Amino acid sequence: MHTPSQVQHRYLSMREVLLIRQLRQLGLRGGRIPGLFWSLKSCLRDNPGASLGQLNRRLEKLGWGDAPLDARTLQLARAAVVPLQEVGS
Repeated sequence: MHTPSQVQHRYLSMREVLLIRQLRQLGLRGGRIPGLFWSLKSCLRDNPGASLGQLNRRLEKLGWGDAPLDARTLQLARAAVVPLQEVGS
């Protein structure tokens, strides 16, 4: 039998699971993670080459000023969100 967290992660890619774990390590809790995850995906799809500073400023404008990202989280987010051919373009 699966635990609830295993069932929840069953439909996510391993990259997405790693990103969610990293967001939890940054102090975000359950209910806020899906919203930040969606905002992060949206920002990176609009600007896949955004720097850490640019991304944090954009997230702050979207109401995520209390959840600044670090370089590791940005790396995981890019791996989870941006198709390989778009990274660095």
